[in-house]
Amino acid sequence: PIGKPETVVPTPNTRTCTNALDAETLSMELKTALSARSKKALTPLNAEAWQEALVNTHLVQKYPHIPQSIRQGFNVGIPHIAHTFSPPNNIKSEEHIAAFEVIVQKELERGRWLGPYPQQVIKSVLGPFQTSPITMIPKPGKPGRFRPVQNLSYPHKPISLPTPRANSTLPTPATTYTISSINSNIDSTIYPCLWGTFANTCRLLWTLPPDSQGAVRDVSEAYRSIPLHPSQWAGAVVRISDKDEFGVDTCNMFGLASAGGVFGNVADAGLDIFRAHGLGPVSKWVDDHIWIRVLTKYLERANETRRLLRERIAEAGSLLHVKGRLLYSGYSLPDGKAEEFDDNFLSLLSDFSSHSPRSEEDSLYTYNFEDINRISVMLGYVWETEKDIPFGFSPVYFGFEWNLQTMMVSVPIGKREKYLSTIETWRKRASHDQEEASSLYGKLMHVSYVMPAGRAHLTELEKFLSILNAASPHARYRPPKRLPSDLTWWINRLSNPISRSVPGPTELIDHNAYSDASGGFGIGLLVRGYWRAYRLLPGWRGNNERDIGWAEAVGFWLLAIIITEHGTRGQHYKVYGDNEGVVEGWWNGRSRNRPTNNVFKHIHQLVEESGIQLHTRYIPTDRNPADDPSRGIYGPKHLLLPKIPIPTELRNLIVDYDTPYTKAERSANHPHRNHPGETKSNRREPKDRLVLWKPYTQRTFRDLRGRPIEVSDNDLTRIQLVTSNAYADSTLQSYATGLLIFHVFCDQRKLPEVQRAPASSNLISLWLANIAGTYSGSAIKNFLYGVRAWHIIHGISWEMNDAEIDTILKAAFRLTPDSSKRKKRMPYTVTFMEMLLEDLKLDNPLDAAVAACLTTTFYSGARLGEFTVPKLSDFHQAKHVTPFHVRADQDRNGFKVTVFRIPRTKSAPLDGEDVFWAKQNGTTDPEALLQNHFRVNTPSQHQHLFAYRSNETTRSTHKPLTKRRFLERIAAAAKAKGLDPLQGHGIRISSTLEYLLRGMPFEAVKATFRWKSDAFLVYLRKHAEIMAPYMQPELHHQFIQYTLPPVR
Repeated sequence: PIGKPETVVPTPNTRTCTNALDAETLSMELKTALSARSKKALTPLNAEAWQEALVNTHLVQKYPHIPQSIRQGFNVGIPHIAHTFSPPNNIKSEEHIAAFEVIVQKELERGRWLGPYPQQVIKSVLGPFQTSPITMIPKPGKPGRFRPVQNLSYPHKPISLPTPRANSTLPTPATTYTISSINSNIDSTIYPCLWGTFANTCRLLWTLPPDSQGAVRDVSEAYRSIPLHPSQWAGAVVRISDKDEFGVDTCNMFGLASAGGVFGNVADAGLDIFRAHGLGPVSKWVDDHIWIRVLTKYLERANETRRLLRERIAEAGSLLHVKGRLLYSGYSLPDGKAEEFDDNFLSLLSDFSSHSPRSEEDSLYTYNFEDINRISVMLGYVWETEKDIPFGFSPVYFGFEWNLQTMMVSVPIGKREKYLSTIETWRKRASHDQEEASSLYGKLMHVSYVMPAGRAHLTELEKFLSILNAASPHARYRPPKRLPSDLTWWINRLSNPISRSVPGPTELIDHNAYSDASGGFGIGLLVRGYWRAYRLLPGWRGNNERDIGWAEAVGFWLLAIIITEHGTRGQHYKVYGDNEGVVEGWWNGRSRNRPTNNVFKHIHQLVEESGIQLHTRYIPTDRNPADDPSRGIYGPKHLLLPKIPIPTELRNLIVDYDTPYTKAERSANHPHRNHPGETKSNRREPKDRLVLWKPYTQRTFRDLRGRPIEVSDNDLTRIQLVTSNAYADSTLQSYATGLLIFHVFCDQRKLPEVQRAPASSNLISLWLANIAGTYSGSAIKNFLYGVRAWHIIHGISWEMNDAEIDTILKAAFRLTPDSSKRKKRMPYTVTFMEMLLEDLKLDNPLDAAVAACLTTTFYSGARLGEFTVPKLSDFHQAKHVTPFHVRADQDRNGFKVTVFRIPRTKSAPLDGEDVFWAKQNGTTDPEALLQNHFRVNTPSQHQHLFAYRSNETTRSTHKPLTKRRFLERIAAAAKAKGLDPLQGHGIRISSTLEYLLRGMPFEAVKATFRWKSDAFLVYLRKHAEIMAPYMQPELHHQFIQYTLPPVR
């Protein structure tokens, strides 16, 4: 290895403690060793050199803790140990026992383990301690060599143990204490770090000039080079043998939840030091480092690229913190994903080719290994030189071979053979445990980076893993019956070369290709304005194994057939759909729904054979032009797409739209209303209910002389669907409720279908009179309009006694129950918000999000629903505000505002709208509270703007802020301050009033806060205490004239 070797500390000879004197001697010996270790940690890293390097490169503020931690050890989050607990190791085979004995000897000789000592000696020095079972794991690519891994997640669930009773003749009550695993108490994100991924490695390679070279270097014993702080030692004791022999591990170890983050943080600092000296580009994956060098003649070109990327990162918001990972985000790429980098490109590359003698080839490039070593030796960074991959055009990194000249990435033959062997071993066993399944899954998932089709052949293994993860440790189960066929597919693919072009920035071709499906009718396609449609045959659901998601996936498949047949090899095409499960499932390359996943397998095959890439994009249902043909509303024949063969697997499930109706279809199309379960999804239920609930009496078509006009079922359906589009979805929601309540009333009265449509005026009066006093007057009025709309859509006459109906409606308004009456919307004043904020703890994730949301909504004059989501599952980045939608702006006078782009609003559902605020004085400043929210919750660019951290599960996750959660927390804060809770809509009204009272002209308020009418005057006039200032004689007449709207 190259670098500074570890200081070897003399190891005490193994002794057996036989008496109190021996124990005292050994205790003193251990105390002395630990005291010396606490003053100078055992590590090859040079603390003074790191301190100097960080200062000289202006990085000390970014990594202030590293030099001191190298000197005294890192706090990795191991908690205080209250009770001694030492389970046996999990080392059983003779091969593993022999390997462990070798490792014990090496660790003791190198001084990283201090021991062996009896339990009572270690306990007398450290106090209570805890060991974790050690397992021997084979080292990749090194047959017969093993790495010890401590299972610091043991016990997997807290266990209760009896408290040892003190020596006493008196009876004592039995008590217990609880033991939890070391990892269960560690926050694995305490040391967030950057790390290379497949995606950012690809992005990095696409930034390189021609003929660049790559090399790979591995840090020697990376984790073990990190010393532990003395406060961590009690949780890092190891059981050395089955006898009473223990050792104190003073270094970072495999199996610790924070181990990777601790080393990663140090490695981040190391890479920044190398970059600051002009070396690179360089990236890392754990302890593997890929070093890229460019030809000196392209140095300025490479640096210009780095300058551009630096600007992109700065514009995108610089560093992101996602759980334990840090990353730099750049522009959104044409395929919809954001650029990811593990370098902020602040440092430019330098030319070291003339700094020392070197080979002819090395002299053409900016640096070589010696230039790296010059810095790494100083820092004490030790490279495993045996594993060095010298500079060349095809380095092997991240488990793949990267050809920098052809820009192809492939799976090395050795890795393919290794994975084939793993599958063969798997197939020989009848049952498997979690460790075996996880190992196989990790290997095959890794290959899927290069072969995306593999992801669709891992779903059965994923389901098996979920069963094993929930089972007891080491439990063995038989695999699912469908898994062997997936493994056969993997064997066939791994037996042949696997490669692909390195994914990179690409322009997407948009042919306006859309697909959609309607569970009650069929599938529609639209490409560049040309359409085609298919009918779903009765029984297509099977035994409920296929659902609307499957039908949507079939639409995607048919669309893929058209594009791959007519597209150009190597090109990338954009396709649209309104089913999030299919759209986002394709992003992941697979679906957890088995029938849908089987469709994805066919699409993967199409993509591979054609060399064409497909990128799915979500589009709301009401903007999807394929919706009409999916429901039988067909376009003109001259815009019909060419007919394509229906895949064999689908021929019993779908037919072309113009195929004659089968007997089964005709019998299924009965005149009575369809069950609402036939709707596409909940979001489509209103429109579907009014259309699909067929009245008994059907529309008749006659000419002016009363002669019948022949129309088809398709003609009739088209009229109904077109008519229903006259109503907004929000209107249809209440109308559909009214239709449901009407039919429930009729069912209770056992009225036959024939009497329900056309409904007589007497029936409607009877119905309205029965529900008056149960619902609000406005709700009953909407219910009535719903039944009326049902008649209109189906062409049924609607003849009412208007005078009687109007009278009953007036009575319904007067009989509105108190529970249905809306409370007067009181205002949120600045003072009211200040009092609420006093109760919110701004370091609490939820409170930080609520505070930011409250002030942002207020000072931007937005609707609360625009900055919250209805339910946790409703969030979608194409519909809701994310950090990506936030930007800073200023006018020509230098006045700054923060602008929020709301993708979809009530008044602009297609194009969205901008809202904004400026920095305010006092504790309600939205800018300060938004920045606090970003600091506490660190939502990513594509999460909900006010997503907050939640620790309800074992792992920290982000939850979008729902309107209900927001209002609950605001109500609790108001109650705590002795205030009456206010409603969410009051925020927008109050914002309007606040700006009016500041002297902002009425028309400016109306335009800025997007009031389409003078509707909010209703609310202004209800709040006398707010309008009072305008009514005082001392208020300046011109101010009133300026701020109040003109009389109309």
